[in-house]
Amino acid sequence: MDKLIASLEKLNWHTIELMKEKLFQKEYNDASYIKLLNDIFQDELNFVNSRKDELKLKVASFPAIKTIEDFNFSFQECINQNKIKDLCTLQFIDEHKNIVFLGNSRCW
Repeated sequence: MDKLIASLEKLNWHTIELMKEKLFQKEYNDASYIKLLNDIFQDELNFVNSRKDELKLKVASFPAIKTIEDFNFSFQECINQNKIKDLCTLQFIDEHKNIVFLGNSRCW
């Protein structure tokens, strides 16, 4: 086990602490090695992808990072908050529907 942990540390994997925990968890005592390895690799891939996304946002040099939760719906009361949040679920994609926004850019 010590050799395995030493090898993982040499690889400089970001999720090394999470891997060490998984190696000693009871659920993996009876599990196959393939499941354990799959979970360990998936954790590392998730971490790396998350870091890539963070880097892309940083390189984009946005003045601020905004999410739909940050949007002030009370500023433009004509915007239907429920419809916008429903669109954020992307359910229309599963339903094979198109979305078209019509009208002025301002609500009058």
